[in-house]
Amino acid sequence: MTGIKGRRLLVLVVLCCAFLIDVMGATSVMVAAPSIGRAFRLDSAGLQWSLVAATLPAAALLIVGARLADLIGRRPVILAGLAGTLLSLVACGAAVDSAMFIAARVGLGASAALLIPAALALLTDIFSEERDRRTAIATWSAIGGIGSTGGLLLGGLVTAGLGWRWIYLSSAIACLVVLPVAISILPGDRADRAPGRLDLPGLALFSAGAALLLFVISELPSAPSTGWLEPSTAIAAAALLSAFAMRQRRATDPLLPPRLFHSPTVSAGNVTLLVAGMLVDGLLVALSLVLQEVRGYSPMQFGGVAAVMTVTSIGAAALAQRLIARLGGLWVAVSGLGGLALTAVALTRSAAPHGSLVGLVFSMIGFGVAMGAAFTAGSLLSLDVKDERDNAAAAAAQNISFTLGTALGVAIVSAVAASTGDFGGHPLSEANPASLLAGINAGMWVTAGFAAAGAIGLILIGAQRSGVASRRGPCHSGSSAPRAR
Repeated sequence: MTGIKGRRLLVLVVLCCAFLIDVMGATSVMVAAPSIGRAFRLDSAGLQWSLVAATLPAAALLIVGARLADLIGRRPVILAGLAGTLLSLVACGAAVDSAMFIAARVGLGASAALLIPAALALLTDIFSEERDRRTAIATWSAIGGIGSTGGLLLGGLVTAGLGWRWIYLSSAIACLVVLPVAISILPGDRADRAPGRLDLPGLALFSAGAALLLFVISELPSAPSTGWLEPSTAIAAAALLSAFAMRQRRATDPLLPPRLFHSPTVSAGNVTLLVAGMLVDGLLVALSLVLQEVRGYSPMQFGGVAAVMTVTSIGAAALAQRLIARLGGLWVAVSGLGGLALTAVALTRSAAPHGSLVGLVFSMIGFGVAMGAAFTAGSLLSLDVKDERDNAAAAAAQNISFTLGTALGVAIVSAVAASTGDFGGHPLSEANPASLLAGINAGMWVTAGFAAAGAIGLILIGAQRSGVASRRGPCHSGSSAPRAR
């Protein structure tokens, strides 16, 4: 982190530690998913709900966290998010039934909605120079890989040794250490408060619309039995979100300024993160079930195999930063999404019972390289705003895209697996291995299709913008894709 020194370096470390706790909690649950399913006797729909419970409030409230960070300051919102994370982690570890566990996961999502956009906004505030900002965002992206690695490895070790509850309790201990350090290190920012007020009608429209949309997504695995509900709920979600979009065009203090998405660069970044989120959580859930329930891996063995991907993604994030400066963020994002599509297809064979360990490891390496490239490029592109007053809103949009992607990925894999595998509503631990494998493989093929479609969409954007990233240097926030003028 050449050039980043003194208090700014300390702030970056504290914010990355907070992000690390959030990411480790999200990836650890992937390792522990079969154990949690057995503990609460969850069927495929119930397990999927327990996994995405945090995404409902996260997606609905990320925009609130960003706006509050503008109105009352980055520091108090970050501290509130850390405190909420601490309480929710303790509640997850102490859950006595699935209802309490899911409620605690909802608390984790709400806390992350405060913490993440405010932390990213503070990063973009204090690292205003192009090179330092690119380094800070690349470091933030690499922390995602480190947190995923730690979550998978430690999650497997803790689940096998102490039980899945200690995944959350150990994270709570780490949060208890970070919180007082953050109180003493994070700068006050009263002078940077944005004028205006919180758009409560817009907030209500977005929160209700996003929650309904994610509810529809989360109910996909049980669609055969509740299909009558989805069309009406989906229509209501679309109507609420359309009303929100119209209000944002007229509002004096919009929660998500429409000008953000006038930039093809920002839009491309959010598409990249949406698709990357689908692949990373969708494939991790699929692999967790196949390797543990079909191939008989222990949580620790699965964590070790999956950590190959996350370790590789850390190095890929550093390499992506350099490639972005040379080739452009858009083309690095295209390469990342294309690589994810190929990896998803490869895993349908290498993760199967007849697949070799060598083939599985190479597939995970490819997964890591592609994910590191896609996430780093998507992050930089989505934060490439013209007006620094839009930093918090851009951070919220970025996280909304990724959060929706993770929910979609888990839901699509679960829905396709449930319909193709024919589990009959039984707990996944009691499902026929051949049926489970067939369903999960079908889900991975579908996610590969989405990744390929995302890559093609970005190629079309590049083709429409002549010479976008291949002939230009990096722009304001480290992406070499030019801004819409």
